[in-house]
Amino acid sequence: IKESKIASPYRQQVFKLGSVLDVRVSHVNSPAEFWCQLQRNSNQLHLLMRNMQHYYSTPRDVFQLGHVGCVARCSKDGLWYRASVIQRNFPKEEVNILFVDYG
Repeated sequence: IKESKIASPYRQQVFKLGSVLDVRVSHVNSPAEFWCQLQRNSNQLHLLMRNMQHYYSTPRDVFQLGHVGCVARCSKDGLWYRASVIQRNFPKEEVNILFVDYG
C-alpha cells in the first residue's frame, strides 16, 4: 500500500504569549490541540460557510488531483467545510482530511 503524508497549505495562527483575544472555541481534541476562530472574523467566516453551502448544493468536483486544499461534507451535519488533505492512500484512491476551520 502506497501512502503519502501531505503538509497543509493553511498556516497556523500563533500569537504572542500574554495576548488577549476574543475567540470562539469550535473544537477541542485536548488542552494542547484545539480550534478557535477570532471573533473579529466571525462575520466573514459565517458568510464563507453560507456561500459554500449554496455553491456545493449542486454536484461539483470537490477535490482536484495535485491540490491539498479541498472541501468536504461532514458526515455529522451534512454541511460542506474547507479541508486540507493530510494523507493519501493511492491504491484505494482515498484521502484523510482535516477540517481547517472547525477541527
